[in-house]
Amino acid sequence: MGVPAYFLPKKNVQVIDKSRGKYRILKTIGSNSDVSEVERLYQQAKCGLPFFCGDRDMFADAQKAQEAKQVTEYLLNNIENILLNGTQMIKFSNLSDLMQ
Repeated sequence: MGVPAYFLPKKNVQVIDKSRGKYRILKTIGSNSDVSEVERLYQQAKCGLPFFCGDRDMFADAQKAQEAKQVTEYLLNNIENILLNGTQMIKFSNLSDLMQ
């Protein structure tokens, strides 16, 4: 008599959109038969949902743009002096060095 073999089916982790009455696979994250690996894939998919679905927080994007603008304005407004030292750093021992 043979030893019964038990196989764990692979679990697919996919991001699926069901709009307009149809299912559409947006992204396949992966598949595995190990429960802990399937959970890791699930968490990966859950974290990436806004990216996969195109759901972006317009308020967060506007806030980031405003912060970048404020940092740039602050930096430019606090410049006290600009020094042009490049020409003073070039030294020639004599005019013949310049001609060669």
